[in-house]
Amino acid sequence: ANQAAVAIQNGRLFAETRRLAEELEQRVIERTAELAREQRNTETLLRILTEAASTLDLDRALNRTLALLNDAIGAEQGSILLVDEKDNTIHYRAGYGYMTPVKTEGSRPTTLKSGQGLAGWTIKNRQSVCIEDLRKDERWKKIPLSAASHRSVIAAPLTVGEDVIGAIMVFHRQVGYFTQEHVNLVQAIGSQVAVAINNAK
Repeated sequence: ANQAAVAIQNGRLFAETRRLAEELEQRVIERTAELAREQRNTETLLRILTEAASTLDLDRALNRTLALLNDAIGAEQGSILLVDEKDNTIHYRAGYGYMTPVKTEGSRPTTLKSGQGLAGWTIKNRQSVCIEDLRKDERWKKIPLSAASHRSVIAAPLTVGEDVIGAIMVFHRQVGYFTQEHVNLVQAIGSQVAVAINNAK
């Protein structure tokens, strides 16, 4: 009976040791993946910083930034919208993705005033937002430059000092595609975009 008890105890200890080893291995895998993502994000930010600093061509800088951002987080469309201080309207400034496969240049007015639509809400409230399904959010207003097929979105304000000069937005046609990690990267890149736009001005 004593030998049986020892055998049972040893079996339990072996099973527990194996479970802990598997758990540790899984944690190592997760942490390795997390570090790889952080490295990719840092490299993306560095490339964007380099791109913005190496050219005086704002159109090139913005379109290249959106291309790098889309690639980094798997977004299908990226857009930058700016507030026109003259009439307080929102202008479409740059886009890259399935809606805008060719390079866009210059500013184009939209039907939105500051505070209207999701971009306007982001600018007015100075807050980033991640929406799982645009069709269920009343802040989303379809404009000629937008698409009915957009489902997920991240919108972040472009801030220079105390002023919000616009918004950066990324889209995906899959519901619930974006994560908080994606939001953090969009916010960080938005800060660099705002600086680049301000410097160009």
